[in-house]
Amino acid sequence: MKTVILFSLMLFTACDKELQLKSQNGLNYLEDVSTEIKKSKNVEWEVGKTREKVVSKGIQLNINVPRISFDSQQRLQSVNSWIYKFTKVTRKEKRHLGYISIPFKTIIKSERLFTIHLFYHAASISKYFRNFHCPAFEHRLKVVDYEVVSRQQPNRKDLYVRNMGSIVGKVTKTYSTPLIFSTGIDLKGEYLIDVALYDARAKKRFSKWIPLENKLVVNSEEKVTVPSCIGVKEEYNPLRQSRQPNIKDLEIPK
Repeated sequence: MKTVILFSLMLFTACDKELQLKSQNGLNYLEDVSTEIKKSKNVEWEVGKTREKVVSKGIQLNINVPRISFDSQQRLQSVNSWIYKFTKVTRKEKRHLGYISIPFKTIIKSERLFTIHLFYHAASISKYFRNFHCPAFEHRLKVVDYEVVSRQQPNRKDLYVRNMGSIVGKVTKTYSTPLIFSTGIDLKGEYLIDVALYDARAKKRFSKWIPLENKLVVNSEEKVTVPSCIGVKEEYNPLRQSRQPNIKDLEIPK
């Protein structure tokens, strides 16, 4: 099942410390690495032929990325990025959603926040699909209850620099905005995010995974009835008001 995430970037100044590369017994490591979800929001979608009802596109998350000092970046050499891993967990399955890499050199403030949208599949496909008055695939769900809660942490969150092997699968770069990961036909479940050191050129991970301080939990959804959309399948036959304008739309009727 395809998974999408819409990803836009924002930069803020923060007072958080820079991480310094340390050495012990011939091993390099970053001490007490911390990253977390800062904000969350239910992204609403006005639907219906007159936009008379509201469902959800998905959940928006703002996540911080720690900064590594310039001197430490030089010493890390080919290890030039953070890599974030996204996983959806339900009672039925644990499903990998995707990876996102963030180069150290783009983190020009003490802290960088990136905005992620975890979207229902109907909203994840394209901007064109998100413009539909009647969402594709009969999507009529609205998030009712969700929360960001603490996640169990290891005793130490030090990242030792060591080759952990290649990353298998697509790794999306943050400059390829907008970034979208689809959560499938529903959002209910837990969303786990982990981070590690990464060599983007070789596509290799260079540390263990450590968990974010918290996680997103979507507890419940409800189905919204949209009478004006009954029988309408815009993915096959878009409504006129949903279509992008073309030259024929601009012609003066005779």
